[in-house]
Amino acid sequence: MKKFDLKFIAESAVIMALYVAITWLFSATSYEAIQFRISEVLVLLVLYKKKYAIPLILACLISNILSPLGWYDILFGTLATAIAIIPMLFVRNIYVAAIFPVISNMFIVPVELALAFGEELFEPAAFWYNVFTVGIGEAIVLYFLGIPFMLSIYNNRALVKLLDYDTTNVKIRSKVFNLYNLLSTLLGSLFTILFFANPLTKINGEEVIYNSAFFLILNNGSYYLITILVLIVSYVL
Repeated sequence: MKKFDLKFIAESAVIMALYVAITWLFSATSYEAIQFRISEVLVLLVLYKKKYAIPLILACLISNILSPLGWYDILFGTLATAIAIIPMLFVRNIYVAAIFPVISNMFIVPVELALAFGEELFEPAAFWYNVFTVGIGEAIVLYFLGIPFMLSIYNNRALVKLLDYDTTNVKIRSKVFNLYNLLSTLLGSLFTILFFANPLTKINGEEVIYNSAFFLILNNGSYYLITILVLIVSYVL
């Protein structure tokens, strides 16, 4: 076996392990209607090396094995990732490429939820609500975390050379890049405040009422702290 093949296998194993580990670590936000799957950031790596497509699809499949939705997520969740990655292989603009996972997941996952939990979720109100929550969660991860992270890799010439990434496949304008980093940080910070800060509104007996849909599934303090730390580190990088 060639050295190049061994290197690629090692890279693929690391990427798959990272995707699975991050998905399971943040399992509270990785599944069902309200999703904030941070591991989706890694999907954008196919822009630098197209061969990562298969490892990323397999990583999604493995991650979904422990999904509370069972085989529905193994099938439909993996299908959503595959459908998203295929057109990304032919797009150079990173901002355009990031929209494919958003569109794929925001329409496939609600169908999966309806099949798993009942036909009432096919009702227009419930279906479009799930389209919105899945779509907004995917968009936040990819545009406010994923793209800034990928652009930091783009500017790290030593890392690009080490991993043999083809950055010529990614179309970036320096002025847009600087402006995007600024807007991403501001909007990402605003998102953090709106969705995580002051989550508890009142206590009615033993019932806790939240004003943040995301915090409803982040009621475990460890997930809350870990998520905030990840966001802070991502913006600093």
